[in-house]
Amino acid sequence: MCLEKMCNGIYYNDKIEKDTIKNFIYCRVSSRKQMDNLSQQIEFVKSKHPEYASYESISDVASGINFKRKGLSTILDACLQGNVGEIVVAHRDRLCRFGFDLLKLIVEKQGGKITVIDDDIHKSTKQELSEDLLSIIHIYSCRQMGKRSYKIKCDKDIKSSSSNECLSTEDN
Repeated sequence: MCLEKMCNGIYYNDKIEKDTIKNFIYCRVSSRKQMDNLSQQIEFVKSKHPEYASYESISDVASGINFKRKGLSTILDACLQGNVGEIVVAHRDRLCRFGFDLLKLIVEKQGGKITVIDDDIHKSTKQELSEDLLSIIHIYSCRQMGKRSYKIKCDKDIKSSSSNECLSTEDN
């Protein structure tokens, strides 16, 4: 087995070719209601930077705190194999709600980079913490509303099925 050291410090064996490096545009929305926004995110990235037009677009419909997203897993698998050149996102919270700096570190250690198109690098620590707190509250309230909606739906289904049973027993 032949090992070759690349300029990023990573050793590649002869099974991994240098031309397998992939570049990605990653987009995410939280719910199916926002599906139209996926194509808007891709168009936003490509319109700002036409050089990203050849990048592979990967998208997910899932919460930003859910790390078990199919698209994100695909990118991370490629990254851990040393096959990611660049990951482009419209906004940093599209990649993940929390842990962005950790993901960025992992990608960079594997020789890649993350580019955020609409990144406000001039935010204060106080502003970032406030946004994180609001994000946590938003996620919590959405989950609570989802549980409440699910319970109401289940209650309606139970009432509906029990009234149908009553009607069918009266027919006999």
